[in-house]
Amino acid sequence: MSTVRMYDHDSEHEKLQKNKMMELEGWLKHLGSIECDIDSMLEIISGICSEKNLLYQKLMDKKKENRSQLDALYRYKNEAGKILECEDLQCDQYYGKRHRDFRMLYHYNLEKYDRLKEDFFTVVSASQNVGHTLN
Repeated sequence: MSTVRMYDHDSEHEKLQKNKMMELEGWLKHLGSIECDIDSMLEIISGICSEKNLLYQKLMDKKKENRSQLDALYRYKNEAGKILECEDLQCDQYYGKRHRDFRMLYHYNLEKYDRLKEDFFTVVSASQNVGHTLN
């Protein structure tokens, strides 16, 4: 649930800044969900592979990357409350650029995760066709 509330009396500027905060909260929730998904994928891969394979290592790497991004976003969230306090153009530009940078990183990591997820499903599907033995 969003901790940011919109009010009818909010200015357009306040609404824009609050939308950024809500977007950030969505990223945090989604990346938390991805972290749980990766844990489940790691369990499944461990069960069908007799030894740790390349996909397992890629999943571990993605888990670390995802955790790193989550940590960075939580730090940003702690700092981003100042977005709502901006009163000049320089402040708006600074936080606007930081937000865009985080948005680009978030989308880039989602694309990488989606490709990894496709690899995971390919491996799982193949393992079902060859009697659960993959290395």
